Amino acid sequence: MKSGTFITTIAAATAILATPALAQHLLGGLRPDNLNSVMGDSVLGAANAELGVVSAVDPYSGTITITGRHGEVAQISSALAGRDGQILRVPSLTAGTLKFASDENLATAGAIVGAPSVVVIEPSQG
Repeated sequence: MKSGTFITTIAAATAILATPALAQHLLGGLRPDNLNSVMGDSVLGAANAELGVVSAVDPYSGTITITGRHGEVAQISSALAGRDGQILRVPSLTAGTLKFASDENLATAGAIVGAPSVVVIEPSQG
């Protein structure tokens, strides 16, 4: 194998392994019966941003309540989170998404973030 082909193969493999979906899969999953063990753990989001701490859990509905650093309170589905030692990682959650979820929770009590998404609104052409 030529060294150029080898380097290209390594670069492609690195790019594939760096995807958030795979990172989510490689983390230790959370089972609903094991949610009480994450109380008080730090929560890291996308780009290792410190989002806050776990302040409440509901094993029956499978939700985790995160209290952010600036007073945000948001409920997320435990399916979004993965365990990495004493740190809870949510690779698909950003500080902006946490703020949005907190605002939704104020408007509609009990609103749960199931799958964070980005909505792009383009102006009309007319």
